[in-house]
Amino acid sequence: ESVLAQDNMNAFVLQMKLDTLPGSTFSYSNEGVQLLGILIERVCGKTANACFNEKLFAPLDMDSTRLFKDKAGNDVVYGGCQTTLEDAAQIGLLVSKKGKYKDRQIVSAQWIDDSFIASPKASFYGYLWWLDPNSNSVAAMGDFGQMTIYFPDLDLIFVRQQSCNNRDRTKNLNWMGPDFLKLLRSIVNEG
Repeated sequence: ESVLAQDNMNAFVLQMKLDTLPGSTFSYSNEGVQLLGILIERVCGKTANACFNEKLFAPLDMDSTRLFKDKAGNDVVYGGCQTTLEDAAQIGLLVSKKGKYKDRQIVSAQWIDDSFIASPKASFYGYLWWLDPNSNSVAAMGDFGQMTIYFPDLDLIFVRQQSCNNRDRTKNLNWMGPDFLKLLRSIVNEG
């Protein structure tokens, strides 16, 4: 059972038992990110959407971005954000400028740098970023075809939005791997 099929995602993740010791292995976890959202809400004293809007979306002029809600009314933090290409590009821009936007430090430069350091248990993952040293890129990739990829050495931000049917992964999501990133890089290098 996963968080994706739950009407009340927060209740589901709060009742989960640990299946491994923290820090002992890597396993991508939507449940862990949803739990992170609950922690953010408790620290901020408001909903995740309100906190993200105040601290990130509004300062970045991302006026078309909202978190979805589950059937119980909880903000879905692990994925499913409603946004536009322009707003998604703002995240790439923020990262490329070391956390600054319009001369205002939104996120610390140190946190941006730290977020690109590979996990000790997964050389391909940082703080919610997929890392690919072969293409020298960091990427936020969604399950339905949306992605924001930053190539630091090229100072290039690539944003894609597409709605894919993710039921047949052999046909729809194979472009999300290292071959796709190498292809993007080769196109830019040839240009």
